[in-house]
Amino acid sequence: MIQNIDINSLHPHPDNPRRDLGDLVELAESIKARGIMQNLTVTPGHEMSAAKWIELSREYQKKPTEELREQINNRFEQDGYTVVIGHRRLAAAKLAGLEKLPCAVVEMTKKEQVATMLLENMQRADLTVYEQAQGFQMMLNFGETVQDIAEKTGFSKTTIRHRTKLLELDPEKFKESAAREVTLADYIKLEQIKDIDLRNGVLESIGTNNFDWELREAINHEEYKERKAVWAAALKEFAEEIKSASIIYTQGKQIVGNYSLNQSIELLDVPEDADTVNYFYQISAYGDVRIYQEGTMNEVDYQQTPENIVLTKFNNAAEHAYKLRQDFVKNYKGAKKHMPAIMEFWVRSRLIIYFSCFNNKRVTELLGIDLNNEPLVKGVISRFETSPERVVFAVAYSELEDRKHEGYYHITQEDGYPVYKKNNKLDLLYEILQKLGYQMSDDEIALRDGTHELFGGEATQSDNKG
Repeated sequence: MIQNIDINSLHPHPDNPRRDLGDLVELAESIKARGIMQNLTVTPGHEMSAAKWIELSREYQKKPTEELREQINNRFEQDGYTVVIGHRRLAAAKLAGLEKLPCAVVEMTKKEQVATMLLENMQRADLTVYEQAQGFQMMLNFGETVQDIAEKTGFSKTTIRHRTKLLELDPEKFKESAAREVTLADYIKLEQIKDIDLRNGVLESIGTNNFDWELREAINHEEYKERKAVWAAALKEFAEEIKSASIIYTQGKQIVGNYSLNQSIELLDVPEDADTVNYFYQISAYGDVRIYQEGTMNEVDYQQTPENIVLTKFNNAAEHAYKLRQDFVKNYKGAKKHMPAIMEFWVRSRLIIYFSCFNNKRVTELLGIDLNNEPLVKGVISRFETSPERVVFAVAYSELEDRKHEGYYHITQEDGYPVYKKNNKLDLLYEILQKLGYQMSDDEIALRDGTHELFGGEATQSDNKG
């Protein structure tokens, strides 16, 4: 039954997943003009305010009674109503100056209330990712399983797990990151970082150009620590750790083994005399693993010079950038949308890597480039603006069709006569051209099959399959 309830008796739900009600001005104007078009859903009673709870606590201290104790513990008042559905309408109605609102009064358990609010808001796409995570977690706290939530909300179990994982993040940093319109996919990337403090540190850069770099740096850091722990555990079985590089020289240590943390621990060669000889080890910040024994060492060969340290840092930065580029390509989903750019990339990569192998004359002829007026590369790229497909076709063709006398034959060393020879490159060229509408002549087919009269009717199959 629908009841018109005094607006001052309606209280927002304390566990409403939607914390930000958004701009209410437009809705308030609509309510002023048309009234409430859809009733609110409420339950009897409401959670006690903090001020009321403090007031009752003071009363209890002065005169403790069982009734007051129960009220304080429950923090719930029997009068008024708690809104389950319609928080925005309630707030907008207050702005519009309404005194009563139409409400459907229903009995619900706390679990049912949270589930109803979560589902209602999700269906309207009103919740942020973090608010959804809080809602999922509340449902889990009430005894729902991930499977139950998935069936009720329509979200996959994987999505639910990813969202609840967000609750491990620092709330304030998360709110700041949400303002940068970060996607859930970016937040999921953070799960690659195991240490929560390190994860929260990288969270500060999410949604910026530095995010992928700092993410990779954090992952590398954790991988380094894990590999170092594995190597250190194995080395400690027969060697003592050297914590200061100066000890190597002041106490006379001689290097007898050199490894890298990136190598498999199975490659570690434990000295046969480890039971009778004192061995030492050192793991540098750059992943170098060195084993020493007592003796004189050639300081020039093994000392980390300032130049080597800087070079190692450059190498690490270059490797870091390489991994970022590789990850981007590996996980790229927009190939269809950006095919012209990908085709341009392919052509330019071929021009850079195989420039000397190109038949420049053939490319210029196919694309109408006058080398007297424009360089080859510049000319090729400029034609992407009008016909990228044609450029890719021409460059790919020119790579295969690099010799005018390319054919299905070779000259024998014995008598100098041409004999049949299979040509995989020409086979590919014909295969693609035929897909594009090219029709092979009878002579071309006979040359490819080795049955052409030029072979004297007795084709000789070369052992060289080239």
